[in-house]
Amino acid sequence: LEQLSGNIEATKPKIIILDIMMPKMNGIEFLRELRSHIHYNPIKVVIFTTSSNIRDKQATTGLDIAGYFVKDSQFNEFVYCCKHLLEKKSHLS
Repeated sequence: LEQLSGNIEATKPKIIILDIMMPKMNGIEFLRELRSHIHYNPIKVVIFTTSSNIRDKQATTGLDIAGYFVKDSQFNEFVYCCKHLLEKKSHLS
């Protein structure tokens, strides 16, 4: 997260699309670290992953995610969620 902090500060993303399976730090670890910094809490996080493991989904409980979508089977729902979040944010700005 330290490496990404500069990018997050510079770009101020509305949404982070996160995979559970990442090479150095898994997505749940990243999400926990992100949520431990109060100034990043307004950023919406959508998980888009190949993991349909119920344990992975349960591990995100309480971490304020905007959605959890399994690649291949829920792509249309994922796209709809991201569009909705972006439109919602732009109306608030």
